[in-house]
Amino acid sequence: MIKVDYGDIKLQAKTIKQEVSKLLTKLWENRSLGLQRLVPGMIFCVPMQLLEIDFQNIELGEFSILGLELPVSVSCLDRYENAALNKYRDSWILRWRVLEDFREESCYSHLEEYREEEVDISCPRALHRWLLRKDGSRNVGRKVTGIGFYTPYKQLAKVFRNFLVNGLPIIFWPKHSLNAADIDRLRTLLKVFPSQPLSTFMDFRIASNHDDAGPVSVLLDNPYLPPPDSEVDY
Repeated sequence: MIKVDYGDIKLQAKTIKQEVSKLLTKLWENRSLGLQRLVPGMIFCVPMQLLEIDFQNIELGEFSILGLELPVSVSCLDRYENAALNKYRDSWILRWRVLEDFREESCYSHLEEYREEEVDISCPRALHRWLLRKDGSRNVGRKVTGIGFYTPYKQLAKVFRNFLVNGLPIIFWPKHSLNAADIDRLRTLLKVFPSQPLSTFMDFRIASNHDDAGPVSVLLDNPYLPPPDSEVDY
């Protein structure tokens, strides 16, 4: 888990990725740590301003990319430390518990795909009503836990807060539109147990034909896994 403080690192995305690349490459090539053998999940805890950075595409050494070697996701630092967001923790926990209570069902069954004609996600109340309708169409207790995009949303940074106040712990989105084959492959891969979504996205990245780890970024916010130095009161 790497915590990136926007207050200390007021840099452009490219510069941030370059600096983190230096750090991670040094750790990756340190044989005593054994990261290449352990294959740990990599979580970047960042403020909302940095969530759109494609951390999976950080260069690792001379020839590889982080998202091809390790499961990579982002987590929203504000969600744990900002009082204005912290008051929505109960909703967040309720939606997260679905992944635990119904863990024998596929991850895909707990997600909803974003369709522009269905909901205006720029409005938190509209998003809330949409989620209530989706919740109501499922069996009792099976709330929506996440939302996925297959085409880029131009003002995504401006709507992250709406997702967070509505308690969604899983969000995935691409930097550019996915083709039909990629969409079908991702839908198929997500039919795994809720405990395995990150390995699914790693498989998707490895199988892509891109020069890097592909365009799809993932937010996975576990309310019971706070970032380093964060004090969370349950």
